Amino acid sequence: MDNEEKICTYCEKNIAEFYCDKCGEPTCEDCLVPYDQFNLIEGCICQSCYELDQLCRANEYQREEKENEEREKKKEKRNAKARARYNSPEQKEKRKKKKEKREQAEIEYRKKLLLKLSKIVNDMFR
Repeated sequence: MDNEEKICTYCEKNIAEFYCDKCGEPTCEDCLVPYDQFNLIEGCICQSCYELDQLCRANEYQREEKENEEREKKKEKRNAKARARYNSPEQKEKRKKKKEKREQAEIEYRKKLLLKLSKIVNDMFR
């Protein structure tokens, strides 16, 4: 009974020295995923749990990419609407009228300023 529990459940050849931290199955050193800078594994994880984790990560990445694509499509659609609205003849006419109104207001302001200045100069030379 003791020898059965110590046999690796994945390769069924080697004697199990470790237990997987995720599934708790006895695994040998050959069936464990070694730590490296890319997988950043803490503890002992067997190959099947690691592959499951990788699959979950891949699915999460694909889901995020799909969400980003949808977000970009919505953004592009919104921008196209705004661009069409900005370049419409009605909006161009509105902007042109507002600009003319601002220019007229500026001209009137400068005329008033010129009148004040001329009064000041006239008062100086009296």
